Amino acid sequence: MPDGRPFARRCLTPQIDFCCQEHGPFVQYRSVHSQDLPPCPVCHVTSARHWVLATPAPLPDAVVVYQAPDGSFRFPGDPHGASAAGYDRQGYVRLEARGWANVRNLERQIEARENQGREHKHEQLQQRREAGQHFRRQELFARMKGMSRLGREVARLSIERSNQRPLPRQGEAGFHVEAYSNDRSNRERNHDDRGRRRND
Repeated sequence: MPDGRPFARRCLTPQIDFCCQEHGPFVQYRSVHSQDLPPCPVCHVTSARHWVLATPAPLPDAVVVYQAPDGSFRFPGDPHGASAAGYDRQGYVRLEARGWANVRNLERQIEARENQGREHKHEQLQQRREAGQHFRRQELFARMKGMSRLGREVARLSIERSNQRPLPRQGEAGFHVEAYSNDRSNRERNHDDRGRRRND
């Protein structure tokens, strides 16, 4: 409610809540250090400070995953839905994480498990690759016996080039909970229906 002071000065002074027993709460610009109680703007009777109780912010939903007996993880779409109930029936361990620290610990646990599985798959792929390469080279060596001198030289250079090719690298799983890791600063940019760039 305007109190006759210049607008710039009112902006530098906070609004304080007061209450009149007759006409209810009202707001005036006052210094937080002021002990003066302004009169009610309607009946001009002395008022009292009116303390507005802040309502606590609701806690975010827990991050829910299930751990299978073999140590792998399952991620239900709905923590209270049919898939979660199925995991409960199968005896999977339900893990719930609330808050930044607990979610980070869960991420590290899942990341370690995922990297272990990726390492095993990488070793299997490498073994199959080496076995296939050995078979193809045995066949090439047999054909080289009937090749011309130039053909054998081309085949030899091809084998050397294949040997110098770097092996495929194993990447990290990179598991993270998006709600705790991504915000407007690191999400991939996209465009709205008008073609304007934005961060969702």
